[in-house]
Amino acid sequence: MIFCIPEVYEDSTVGGGSGMMRKTKDNTLDVQQKNEIVLYPNPANDKTEVKISLSQQETVSISVNDMSGRKIMDIPAQLLNKGMQKVEINTKALPAGMYQVQIKIGNTVITQKLSILK
Repeated sequence: MIFCIPEVYEDSTVGGGSGMMRKTKDNTLDVQQKNEIVLYPNPANDKTEVKISLSQQETVSISVNDMSGRKIMDIPAQLLNKGMQKVEINTKALPAGMYQVQIKIGNTVITQKLSILK
């Protein structure tokens, strides 16, 4: 089996960060983290925070979808400064279950699962 590795591409990484992967001269991958994302608490009850560590000022938008992909909640895009930022999601009206939190940072989209307990 032959795998082709593009010279440069963006991808989601384990832990919810996004990074740039570059093929090095010795054909290994060099991953450079740009942003780190944490949902806390998860599982949540009445609210959860999206904690985002940004490497530069970015436009960030967040949506909450059910597991079939239907949008349940939308947090409008906002310009966030470099460094650790927090965006609170009020989950009080959501019934117990699993959801997908979709975070768009610039042109990168990262999806994380969120569990709501009541």
